[in-house]
Amino acid sequence: GGHGDESEVHNRLYSRDGSRRTFTCQRLPGSYHGSGCTLASALAGRIAFG
Repeated sequence: GGHGDESEVHNRLYSRDGSRRTFTCQRLPGSYHGSGCTLASALAGRIAFG
């Protein structure tokens, strides 16, 4: 994700065994500030909840 000027978004998954996977998709047109932050916050809350 992030707020860059690149035409693609690269999301990375880091595993406990040291492996890393990269998922790439086209960036959506427009500005969606906060959408990733909202998702991360929701996931963190769910993990904390158990």
